[in-house]
Amino acid sequence: METYVDQTWGWDENFQKEYFHKHFDEKEVQIIEKDGAAIGAIETQDKDDKIFLLNLKIDPKFQDNGIGTELIRKMVNSSEKENKPVELQVLKVNPAQKLYERLGFEVIDETETHIVMRRNLV
Repeated sequence: METYVDQTWGWDENFQKEYFHKHFDEKEVQIIEKDGAAIGAIETQDKDDKIFLLNLKIDPKFQDNGIGTELIRKMVNSSEKENKPVELQVLKVNPAQKLYERLGFEVIDETETHIVMRRNLV
């Protein structure tokens, strides 16, 4: 994510470390592994009225192999069982927006830096 953060605000290593330590909640993060090695992480929040995708990070060496798509589809299937939509926000400069659109997410709001998207129940 460093590339997209840098393009949006500029990169400040100290701020990033401090922000991470203040906001990281291991109960909401699942490490993604392939052949016993960590290749990414997905972070979600299950709220009363929706499931919120906070972060999905895949090591660039493993991107474009369907891993993110599979994880999002599993999350959507789970959300439908709970009768909740899935929401997320993505930096405007992040090309992952195309992935989310392909998986049925629609833009519902926009800030100066982010696009807010929702996948409603089918």
